[in-house]
Formats: sequence, structure tokens, C-alpha cells
Amino acid sequence: MLSALENHRWFNLLNSKSTSHEVPLPSSLFSIQTLRTMFISVGGRVEETLTTSQSSLAQEMAAIRACQEQMFATQTQHTAILRQIQHHLGIISPVEHSIPIPPEPSHAPPFVHQTMPPEEPTIGEAEAAEPSSSHHPLATI
Repeated sequence: MLSALENHRWFNLLNSKSTSHEVPLPSSLFSIQTLRTMFISVGGRVEETLTTSQSSLAQEMAAIRACQEQMFATQTQHTAILRQIQHHLGIISPVEHSIPIPPEPSHAPPFVHQTMPPEEPTIGEAEAAEPSSSHHPLATI
């Protein structure tokens, strides 16, 4: 809102019959108090928006941390179950069962890749792999 003094200035500027084409300076159009009020109003809205954004971000970060902690707990449980299964199957010894727990959820324990010993082929598989004399006669020299 313009004050009575500012309205008077605008009225004088618009109705003046001056021959000079001077461009009025912004300070002559608005009082310092008006500019200060406008700045505080905009600044207050910016500050309020920033505070709201910071609050939303803090809530999101807390939710992400809670999810990370839950995922880490689940991973720890799954790792323990995997170790029990591997021990039951004789893949690892009880000494290998203990794995140091990392200090942060982002550092998961490395996956231990164990290879199974190759199985002996069954009789049927061995016969299928070896050529039979009735199906493939040997060439004589």
C-alpha cells in the first residue's frame, strides 16, 4: 500500500507539465520505510520457506536413517542364517563363522564365495559321454 505522501508524489509526477524528461529515482518514488517493509516481507517469506524445507529434509533424512538401520539389522540376520546353513552343509568351519560387524551400516560384510566340489558323474551320464561300440564303430587301420 502506498502512503498518502507517496500517492501525492505519483500524482505530481503524472500531472507535472515539466518539459524536462527526467526519470525519477527509485528513492523518490518509494520511501525508505516502504522499501524496508517490502524487503522484510519478502525476507520473512524466504526464511519461512527455508525453515519449512530444512524441516522436511530433516524428516526425510531421519526416515532414511531408520530404513538403513532396519536394512542393516535384516542383513545381519540373513548373514547369520547363511553362516548357519553353510556350517550345516559343511562348507565353512565354525572358526570362519565369526565375522566382525562393521561400525556403519554402509559397510556390509563381504560375501564369502565358496565353490562346491565337482560331483562324480552318474553311470548314465558316463555312458552318454562315452561312445558305444554299437553306435560308433571304431575305424581300423
